[in-house]
Amino acid sequence: MDKLKENISFFAKWAYCYDWPIFGSLRWLQRETLKEIAKEKISRGTKILDAACGTGYNLQWSAAHFPDAQLFGVDLSPAMLARAKKKLRGKNVNLQLASIHHLPFKDGQFDVVVCTSAFHHFPNQLGALQEMKRVLKERGVLLLADEYYFGLKWLLKAIEPGHTKMNSKEEFQERKAEVDNDIL
Repeated sequence: MDKLKENISFFAKWAYCYDWPIFGSLRWLQRETLKEIAKEKISRGTKILDAACGTGYNLQWSAAHFPDAQLFGVDLSPAMLARAKKKLRGKNVNLQLASIHHLPFKDGQFDVVVCTSAFHHFPNQLGALQEMKRVLKERGVLLLADEYYFGLKWLLKAIEPGHTKMNSKEEFQERKAEVDNDIL
């Protein structure tokens, strides 16, 4: 089975419990990343994309803190999007089923693209970065955060079938340089 299908299957099984407190480390990473969004000048019409939005935690937070922003979320998992739709009912959020490798948006559409706790699931990490950069405005902000449990990488790879690669801080810097050099 290819990695994208493995991810869809994996998250279909986990969607019902993904918001449980046991996954607190995910929430911590998301909250820290969202604090960075709060530093940006978010105003009426600011477009924010949550790439691999899962159950919509980042979007729920953004809707509460930036009521005038235009919020979008994409995820590969129908089950995760179903949970996000329930969580975000009544909020003005555009959710779409889509792969990070083929975002259904025009070039330069977003002021902010955020992606948390998902990068290690992307089969083509450089391609995913290029795609997020493609939909970002010229002076836009990409906020990318992912877990890196040095000693537990092997365990996470064993229990998450769609897991491809966890990147250290240094490796993230290398990926950033590759994207900046390859597409700018």
